[in-house]
Amino acid sequence: MHQVVNGRAGVVVGGTNVGVVRIEDRRVILIDTGLNDTTARKVLRAVRDELGSEIVAILITHGHADHFGANAFTVKRTGAEVWAPDLDEMTLRHPLMQAVMLYGGADPVDPIRTKFLVAEAGPVDHIVRPGPLEIEGVAIEAIPLAGHSMNQLGYLVDGVFYCADVVFPQAALEKYPIPYLYGLTEHLSALDHAATIESVAVVPGHGPIEEGIGGPI
Repeated sequence: MHQVVNGRAGVVVGGTNVGVVRIEDRRVILIDTGLNDTTARKVLRAVRDELGSEIVAILITHGHADHFGANAFTVKRTGAEVWAPDLDEMTLRHPLMQAVMLYGGADPVDPIRTKFLVAEAGPVDHIVRPGPLEIEGVAIEAIPLAGHSMNQLGYLVDGVFYCADVVFPQAALEKYPIPYLYGLTEHLSALDHAATIESVAVVPGHGPIEEGIGGPI
């Protein structure tokens, strides 16, 4: 179910939260797509049935399969263009690279070639770098949050901060007390930076919508 957060900015809440930014002429931009085809179908139903709209662009926060795994399915059914951070875009086009990096650059063993790490490959049409950008007439601020991945970005739209995986919900930390981080120092800096972003609401990659970034992970 689609939930309005503020202005044009909304979300379809799930295992991975998918941002939905409404634009003119019954069109939307997605922020991330989730893990797989099941998620994609859920989001497509919300966009088409609840909003009477079509997906025209996908804006990815970082190159982990649980955030872009539904890209290929969504692009095939909508023709949406894909925007992704520099460096992280590599794993969207070559998903095996996520498992390769986790396995020290070697040929990954079968137990880590799972859907949670290796998604279906898909296109990347535009590279995103930190700073202001405009997609389909919508002003978006790309916020650098590298650390969880090589070049993770958060996005600020209509006062809503889609902060990706710079924070994790308590339930996730209880299950995985040592979260995956590409770079610990970078992640801690990203967390400090995220706490300075002025917003009316924060939509994390996983977990409930919050009023702000609170405390360390």
